[in-house]
Amino acid sequence: MVSTPLTLGTDFAGVVVESGPEVRHVKPGDTVYGLVPMHSGSFAEYVVAKPNEVTHMPKSLNFVQAAMEHRMKTTAPGKVVLTVN
Repeated sequence: MVSTPLTLGTDFAGVVVESGPEVRHVKPGDTVYGLVPMHSGSFAEYVVAKPNEVTHMPKSLNFVQAAMEHRMKTTAPGKVVLTVN
């Protein structure tokens, strides 16, 4: 059960503002994207994510495309139906 109030959202893309002392793969100023658990709420101005929930954003993607990247990878495989005539 999730308690309220609740900020929704799991996928995100943005610029790192701060990182903890143990985080080695991203630093402030890096463009990143990722996926956080539902209780974290990415539909907000700032998101707190664990190091394993964040990766560098490909330069070929804009922020909207990058934020949807994880959703496409996790939703599409479950929804594809092949029809053979």
